[in-house]
Amino acid sequence: MNRVVMVVGLAVLTALVIFFSIPSGDNIEVSFAVDQGNTTTSTCPAHVFFKGEIKSSSEQIQYRFTRSDGAISLTYNLTGPGPHKIETWWKLGSKNPGPEESFWVRVEILKPRPINSEKAFFQTHCSF
Repeated sequence: MNRVVMVVGLAVLTALVIFFSIPSGDNIEVSFAVDQGNTTTSTCPAHVFFKGEIKSSSEQIQYRFTRSDGAISLTYNLTGPGPHKIETWWKLGSKNPGPEESFWVRVEILKPRPINSEKAFFQTHCSF
């Protein structure tokens, strides 16, 4: 009897592992970084520009930007598979320099399935 229970339990566990390992079919790749060519962090206020690309086989993509200060952007929608170019910017600080601090922005994919990009880090002397 114990052997039957163990075999059935192993079969159920194997089925669960296979079920959760099946890919969704929505291949999503996100690349995202600070646009060094347009960014100025040495003078205040700092103007930091970001650019990236979302590659997906999905027909509908929904995303937004999140920042290290807790701000969340509007939600954006992309239609059709592709690579899709994305960009955003952040004006940071007053005219008075402060201590150097590190900040980041990242892309948060909401649909077709939730994933986050790597954080795009930058440093500036411009304080809030």
